[in-house]
Amino acid sequence: MTMQFKRLLHISINTLEWTEGNHVWFDAALKPGTSIEVHWGDGTHSTLRHQPGYAMSRVAHYYKDAEKKELPYQIEFLSEDCESLTALIDGTWETNVNRVVFEDCPSLTYLQYVQLQNVDFAGCPNLETLEATECYDDNLDLSTMPRLRKLIIRSSKNLTSLNLTKNVDLEELDISLCDMLRKIAVSNSSKLRIVVNDYADLDAHTQKWLQATVTRNGGRIQQEWLDTGFASVGCFGEES
Repeated sequence: MTMQFKRLLHISINTLEWTEGNHVWFDAALKPGTSIEVHWGDGTHSTLRHQPGYAMSRVAHYYKDAEKKELPYQIEFLSEDCESLTALIDGTWETNVNRVVFEDCPSLTYLQYVQLQNVDFAGCPNLETLEATECYDDNLDLSTMPRLRKLIIRSSKNLTSLNLTKNVDLEELDISLCDMLRKIAVSNSSKLRIVVNDYADLDAHTQKWLQATVTRNGGRIQQEWLDTGFASVGCFGEES
C-alpha cells in the first residue's frame, strides 16, 4: 500500500557565502507514533521521529554543494499524519529565509523562529506560543491564530503596527527592541495581562489603551523579557 504524504510546511532559503551559510537544522516535538520527512531541496532528506522521554528531536543538514555560494533551496516537511508536528524551533539563521508557509499543521502549538520573512501562518490555527524574533516584515497577520496566548516578537526592527483584535486569548506580549512599532490594537475583551516594552516607543494612545487593558486583567507593563518554552538543544537526529 502506497503511503500518502502530506506537506505540512515549506521554507524557501538561499545559502550565503560566510562560513556557516550553508548549514541548517530544526528541533521538533512530534506526536507519539509519528514521523516527519524533512526534504532539503537538494535530493536528500532526513527523518524526525518522536523520541520517548525527550522534549525534542533534531535534524540538521549541510549543503555541500553550496559552500561559499548563494544558492536557492526549498525545504519541505512531509508526513503521513498532518497532526504529527506539535512544536518547532528553527535553525535557518545562517541562511537568507525568503518565504515560510505553514500549510497543514493543525497540531502545532509552539513555534520559535528567528528572522522570519514573508510568512503565511494559515496552516497553524491552533498555535498558542509564537516567538518570532527578528521578524523582517513590517506587519504580521495573526488573525488565523485565535488561540494564541503568548507572543514574543522581540527585535523586529521593521514592524510598525500590530493588530491583535482577533487574538482575544493572548495573555503575554513581548515587543522589546521593536524600534519602529508605534500602534497596537487589542479588542475590548482582550485577556492581555503582561506587556514587555523594553525600548519600544509606542504612541500615547496605544500606551494608554494597553495600560488600561492589563490593569483590568490584573497584570502589568514591564521591562523584564519573557522566557521561552523550549531551549534549542536537540537530542536525537540525523545529519545529511
